[in-house]
Amino acid sequence: MCGILGYTNCITNNQNVIENMLKKITHRGPDDQGYYQDNHISLGMRRLSIIDLNCGKQPIFNEDKSLILVFNGEIYNYQNLKNKLISLGHIFTTNSDSEVIIHGYEEYGNNVVNHLRGMFAFAIYNLHTNSLYIARDIFGIKPLFYTIVNKQLIFASEIKALFEYPGIEKIFNEDCLASYLAFQYNPLTETFYKGIFQLLPAHYLDFNDTLKLTHYFSFSI
Repeated sequence: MCGILGYTNCITNNQNVIENMLKKITHRGPDDQGYYQDNHISLGMRRLSIIDLNCGKQPIFNEDKSLILVFNGEIYNYQNLKNKLISLGHIFTTNSDSEVIIHGYEEYGNNVVNHLRGMFAFAIYNLHTNSLYIARDIFGIKPLFYTIVNKQLIFASEIKALFEYPGIEKIFNEDCLASYLAFQYNPLTETFYKGIFQLLPAHYLDFNDTLKLTHYFSFSI
């Protein structure tokens, strides 16, 4: 199943915060845990090992270590995509499907999502530009939630991990109640907690001091 999380900036008790967040999603990835932190970003991942059991650890870097990735999901066309990227000069160090995402992002930028066939939620941080790119698959099979606190972005595969970040409060969102009672479903982007949002299916976001959402895919008849 796996789970990812992270937040921008460096905060007090930085290591304890990300470790506590990861504990909340241990059930999503009992096989392994990894995280990366510097003065601009914290990224973490719990792993359920399926592909490349020994070498597919995360977070994972590109060749020059300018990009770093955490990924939840499975890319079904990763072998074909890997062969194409190798022919374009990219160097792989693992046999994992996660590595095709980061090299794909090097090659295609934000448009990498249109080359992926599978279920996914992933985050890529650019260490040179201090920008964060987060994407979700077109059907929304893999979950991703986010919020803004003091102009910083915090995200996770499950909402309960977000509450380990200082300053995030559990405030019930009454705007969701009527729709849920009528349809057993919340149609809003905002969740049952005020200020906490889901990244919708077929969307990606860019964050570098400000947040920009993009709808990258729509069905046509």
